[in-house]
Amino acid sequence: MKRKRSESTTRLSAQERREHILEVALPVFATYGLHGASTLTIAEHAGISETYIFRLFGTKKELFLAVVEHVHTHVMTLYRSVLENHPVHPLEAIQAAMKSAVSRDELLLLLQAYVACHDEDIQRIINQRFREMYTYVSQQVNMPQEVQTFFAYSMFSMILMAIGISDLSMLSEQQLPNTHKES
Repeated sequence: MKRKRSESTTRLSAQERREHILEVALPVFATYGLHGASTLTIAEHAGISETYIFRLFGTKKELFLAVVEHVHTHVMTLYRSVLENHPVHPLEAIQAAMKSAVSRDELLLLLQAYVACHDEDIQRIINQRFREMYTYVSQQVNMPQEVQTFFAYSMFSMILMAIGISDLSMLSEQQLPNTHKES
């Protein structure tokens, strides 16, 4: 027997449903990566059929890339906003904004995307998006060495976050491996 839709039930548009799926898929892909994530799990969390996910996105890889694009758009919007509103100390302002406005799942997803770069399609998209971020920040800040240091520090910070270290002050010289050879 079919259930009747109540008059107060609002049906989501395909675009709204797509956005909802991206939000639901984000923590799944952030946790399990492209190959470990299950579209069935994502569908169940979204309250839709797995078939509908494939109707909207085609493949699991296309869904993964859509989530990556969604996160990239969020990060680029943040970069633009910060750089327009903080002309003094822009890189420090970006770092502060990233800590408060970008979720752990978003950062983990980016790490998962970097790991999935063995796939040429993913590598191409990640390469394009990273170049876009780097070029934009470089052009706006116009301090090449500082921008390189900023991106290196940002990647290092993402790795620390992924391994459960939330603050560099948690590291001490005793905790870091000795990479210098004794003479």
